[in-house]
Amino acid sequence: MVDIDRISELIVKKLEDSLTIEEAKELQDWIDLSPIHQRFIEVRFSPEALAAGQKVLWEMNERRLDRRMKDSLKRYPVFSVARIGYARRLSRYIAVTAVVILVAGSIFWWMNRSSRQPVLPSVDVIVYLKKGDMREEDIRSVANVYSELSASEMKNGKAYEVGIAQMVRQDAQIFIRSLPDPVTDTVGYSLYNKGPDPVQFFFADSTRIELFPDSWLSFTMYPSGTVVDKKVYTVDGEVLLDVSPNMNRPVIVKSRRQKVKVIGTQFGLRDFSKEDSSAVFLYQGKVAVSNTKETKILSPNQRTVTRTLSSDLQVYLGDLPPIRWSSAETVFDFSRMNLDSAMHQIAEWYGIDSVKIAHGIDRTTPGIVLCGTVGRKVSLARLLMSLDRDNMHFSLQNKIIFITK
Repeated sequence: MVDIDRISELIVKKLEDSLTIEEAKELQDWIDLSPIHQRFIEVRFSPEALAAGQKVLWEMNERRLDRRMKDSLKRYPVFSVARIGYARRLSRYIAVTAVVILVAGSIFWWMNRSSRQPVLPSVDVIVYLKKGDMREEDIRSVANVYSELSASEMKNGKAYEVGIAQMVRQDAQIFIRSLPDPVTDTVGYSLYNKGPDPVQFFFADSTRIELFPDSWLSFTMYPSGTVVDKKVYTVDGEVLLDVSPNMNRPVIVKSRRQKVKVIGTQFGLRDFSKEDSSAVFLYQGKVAVSNTKETKILSPNQRTVTRTLSSDLQVYLGDLPPIRWSSAETVFDFSRMNLDSAMHQIAEWYGIDSVKIAHGIDRTTPGIVLCGTVGRKVSLARLLMSLDRDNMHFSLQNKIIFITK
């Protein structure tokens, strides 16, 4: 007895031009069994009668043909063999053309990927330096400036010596810390964001400040070993701050119409000279907002509004703008770097002259330095301490990092 399922499978393969020699002989034996079978094959593969092929097949013992054969036959439209041949040739040309375009595009990308430079975010900040303390009234004044730096000219990840500070840019973030060498000068810094986008500043004490467009921020840095009882920032414009708790050295933020004393919190301040009022928005912690007339203590989700330095401080609950940093703090990620690559990045970031690696230390295995991430505002001493382990020790001497077993 003939296996109809097997014959259905062979006919489908015949339609798909995928028969082997043995399968073709098997199908031919079935065709020779009956004139009906011969008639079916003639009709199905004759250029003159292609349109009638399906009708003849459906007339053959319909109940004994399985669903697979019927569904397979439905894929073949009723038109001439000449048109099928043309369609196949056209589809092959399209496929070949697509492959050529894909290969050419891949080659072009591969050849040019190393020459492409990453596009850095717009950071149009001017840093003005003045000798001595930065007075509140000097924030917008560029008189007596002895030096200035445009952050747009800073290379990503490279430390720059700016007065008695070291500044490093990472995308739209600038990290500020003291120079590793002792200094004897007092230098005032005034930062002006003249660009269209906010820029974040990170300080060594973990203070984080986002400076909005057309806003100024000023502060003073002191000689090595100087003990200060507070950290003072002066603002003209709009800022968002995140201050780590420090009872021994609170942060004071001054603007034209108010003063904010911070122990540890997240808050925003808006005080543009061209606007008729200023405001403080408290998100976390507690701050004391004052002017020449009174002082108000704010709790989270409260805000103050004042019009002049001597007018009433009005406190409101809620209706704060959403706290939204322009970007997440960037971090060191050495998980895919070998020792040489990681130390090169560290040396650039902290302005180190060179790195000395002892003989026999693995310099090629990725992830050997650190598997996790660490914040970029951490000091070099703390970073090296976190990297230190039993079989690899890090030390710093005269701006040279030594790595020993």
